Amino acid sequence: MKKKESLKRCYYKLRIRIRHADNRIFIFLFFLVISATLWFLNALSKDYVTELEVPVSFVGVPREFKSNQQLPQKLTIQASGQGFSLMRHKITSRSTPFKFDIKQYFSNQKAGKEISFQIITQLAQKHMEQYYGSEFTILDIYPRTISASFSTIVFKKLPVSFKGDLSFQPQFWQKGNLKITPDSVEVGGPQNVMDTVKKIRTQYIKIEKINSLTEFTVNLDDNGVFICEQPEVKICVDAEKFTEATIKLPIKVLNAPDRFNIMLFPDQTTVTYRIGIDKYENITVNSFTVIVDYNQMSARDINEKIRVELIELPEHIRNVTYHPREVKYLIGEKK
Repeated sequence: MKKKESLKRCYYKLRIRIRHADNRIFIFLFFLVISATLWFLNALSKDYVTELEVPVSFVGVPREFKSNQQLPQKLTIQASGQGFSLMRHKITSRSTPFKFDIKQYFSNQKAGKEISFQIITQLAQKHMEQYYGSEFTILDIYPRTISASFSTIVFKKLPVSFKGDLSFQPQFWQKGNLKITPDSVEVGGPQNVMDTVKKIRTQYIKIEKINSLTEFTVNLDDNGVFICEQPEVKICVDAEKFTEATIKLPIKVLNAPDRFNIMLFPDQTTVTYRIGIDKYENITVNSFTVIVDYNQMSARDINEKIRVELIELPEHIRNVTYHPREVKYLIGEKK
């Protein structure tokens, strides 16, 4: 019994010591974090020199010139400033690029096949410092020069051609013509290319399950060569529901002499077609003309056959078939 009580006292003493030790560790870590924070803030308040990457886009290129190579999208700057400013720039750097104006390099250039020059990046230093405000001071810019080469381009208006696949819901088809707005655009490119090009295509697009008037926007395909004044066009396509119909039509005989009586077996043909539901009621027998030609009849034997021709039909029907495509005939003289 005494042994048990002794063990309990030892256990409670050990727990108290561990609790006091935990408190001391917590206090130590707390002050360590505060000390590290103060040291870090003190370090950031000092001035540093470091290198930063900044996004850039080159502007001011005249309309009649096109770059022959990809100009850099980033420049490296040597910057001096407080640690706070430099760190803030690295963490939250601007996504909008600095606009590097190179218009001055074209002022004394004559239009020709190709022009070349060196872009001096230090000339943009003051404008770049204004762009970034008082965050830091720019000491240098790398690379210090950029080789640039441009070709002269010419412009002309080209029709737009749609490139893509359009599919419709079952029992629907395209109604009317595809509409492109605008249907022609100003396009620029090298002289030798523009002399041969006749149209500009859209980028490939696939639209499925169309069942009503549908509009969408698609980019033009510059093919890595063209400069498009308007980079995209609007496509409009309409859809209508269709049905299948049949109609029996009399077969007419053309070029038959008045003295002959031509009999056909059978004297009718059945035409099957598809048509938009809203135009279904407009179709009559008079909408078609089906004929055989007497000049193709070679004998008076009833066993001979002649080809049936459908020579006139409404323009808005599709998938037209007819049967029979040949008929027997008998030629007799009138009394």
